[in-house]
Amino acid sequence: MRPQIFLGQGWLPSLSSGTYIIFGTTNFAFLRRIHRRYGEFVRTGPNEVSIFHPAAIQVLDSSSSHTTKDNWYDFLKPLNSAVFTRNESEHKEWRKSWTQSLSKKSMGVYQPRIVELALSLSDTIADYANTPVDVNEVMSWFSFDVMAEIVFGNHFGLVKSKSMHPAIRHRDRALAMLGPLEGAIWIARLGLDLVPFYGRIKDWLRKVAFCEDQMRKRMSENNPKLNMASWFIEEFHRNQDLQDIGARNLLLTGTAVSAMVAGSDTVRSSLIAIWWYLSKYPEHASKLQAEIQHVEVGDMNTLSSLPHLNVESAFVSPDEFIPERWYSRPELIRDKRAFGPFGFGNHHCVGQPVAYTELRLVTATLLQRYSVCFAPGYKPESMWLNMKDQVTAQPGEVLCIFEPRH
Repeated sequence: MRPQIFLGQGWLPSLSSGTYIIFGTTNFAFLRRIHRRYGEFVRTGPNEVSIFHPAAIQVLDSSSSHTTKDNWYDFLKPLNSAVFTRNESEHKEWRKSWTQSLSKKSMGVYQPRIVELALSLSDTIADYANTPVDVNEVMSWFSFDVMAEIVFGNHFGLVKSKSMHPAIRHRDRALAMLGPLEGAIWIARLGLDLVPFYGRIKDWLRKVAFCEDQMRKRMSENNPKLNMASWFIEEFHRNQDLQDIGARNLLLTGTAVSAMVAGSDTVRSSLIAIWWYLSKYPEHASKLQAEIQHVEVGDMNTLSSLPHLNVESAFVSPDEFIPERWYSRPELIRDKRAFGPFGFGNHHCVGQPVAYTELRLVTATLLQRYSVCFAPGYKPESMWLNMKDQVTAQPGEVLCIFEPRH
């Protein structure tokens, strides 16, 4: 939040918001410390206030709010997209194609393809035969394949081949640069303009080039499979009287980049965390296995209604894993407004149904077939100790054993 008048504690020097970010990639931990020490409103820069209040998310993100996006969102320029534009009228117009591409009808088409990839993931894990599974790596393959499938209509078979696509490595290295510069994005912008040959800058440009190439390939082929690109390409042609070809190309590529980064990396980190928690708290894995014992994993209506599988200050013991707070122990929720992983109002993430579909399917599919525990010698605290805040959450290493149940 960037106020026009002085607010909050004046304890940080003018350069501090840039300094603490540049020299570390654990912003979440730093902000948590200052919240505990200084309260709900803390001045973290000369024109910046960090807010730690459960009502803030909805107030700032609601349809009636007049707040605008920070200049961090200019990073994508000259590319553009509904996700990154700071212009509200553009956001409202460009959001339409996203909403159509992820409607209930569209999700009905995508779901069987996601089920197929989840089953492929289960088969791949079987190949490990009770040896440690690098959950970070495996979930990277899966989440990238899913987004490639529903965005472009074809996945890369990463789950089956057990291989990491170069675009994933480019993305991860680029985000490792962007994360520390979150409060000083002008440095990254300067790098793009002055040193495009620098390693991390080059990684970002290669990631962009990958998305552009995939979209061009999708436009040139007669692919009958419905995918998100179908609507983005339709928008590209529909706007020919409103935008020149250059602006439409920048919007199309920017949209593809936004979909691939926002859709794959966020789900990846959530899936990693799920298997960490189920390994640390096996009693919850047992509860889930009892729920899904006789459920067809492809039946999304049933999966979405299972109480323990769909568990969503505000919370009693917020750092403890207590899924029951969401369905049988409401007394553990002090203020439900604090839970908003997909945002609210006009900026609510339209990718929510995709994310929930992936999380439910993978969790149900693997728990029906396997029992899970940490690998021998693995130190569970390493996931948190090595967690990085790099635009998206980058959990530390998670190693698990998936043991066949039958």
